[in-house]
Amino acid sequence: MSTPPEYAVLITGMFRPSNNELMSDLATEIITSTHTEILESDSMRIRQVFSIADMEDTMKEFNPDGLTCPETDCVEEVVKKLSIKKLMLIELDQVKFSGDEKEKLKASGTLIISLINVEVVAEVDIVILLTENSIEKKIRGSFKELVTAIKVNTWTLLGSEPPEERFSEEEVISTQETFSQKIAPYVSDQRFMLTIAVAAGLLIGGAIFVMVSSNDVTHTYPPDFPEIP
Repeated sequence: MSTPPEYAVLITGMFRPSNNELMSDLATEIITSTHTEILESDSMRIRQVFSIADMEDTMKEFNPDGLTCPETDCVEEVVKKLSIKKLMLIELDQVKFSGDEKEKLKASGTLIISLINVEVVAEVDIVILLTENSIEKKIRGSFKELVTAIKVNTWTLLGSEPPEERFSEEEVISTQETFSQKIAPYVSDQRFMLTIAVAAGLLIGGAIFVMVSSNDVTHTYPPDFPEIP
């Protein structure tokens, strides 16, 4: 019995060039390359990744091109529908592309790649995306260099060291960035966020009350004026 897919790769914020075929080609290469690195970085060879076909069929419900998510709502719906547990999210909102051919395409801006744990609270239909690890990298170069940056940093996000022969020394050095770990929950239901905020407020208020009540305070507020003889 085969293990069901757990990992998925999603692109958000990719600009829409006039040439839709070019955009599809770029997105396909980014996703395919990332798929490969997710599998190759698994020494136990047990990871399973959702195929491009599976992702495309589902994403077409939310985006005609079926390869990228234009906004967060799309990401939430896709991960919920496919029961994705681990998401490699590639954010290209801050990356600009110039050129009409892939071989001559230039990319510049800030690339953000995140490894996200997905929690679905079925009872209240809430999707929680918890960022386990995230990397930001300044990009200025060819499309090939952008893809290489994504591939190398995929290993970093997954906590693995690529074998020496996988990437050249130059490729590794050029893509090394500060590695940040953070937990950044995103809850799609804002009422749930309000509940969390209220609960936090009550907790803090209770702690302050306990601290004040534990002090040995005998005077009253306002204090009594001294008696005049």
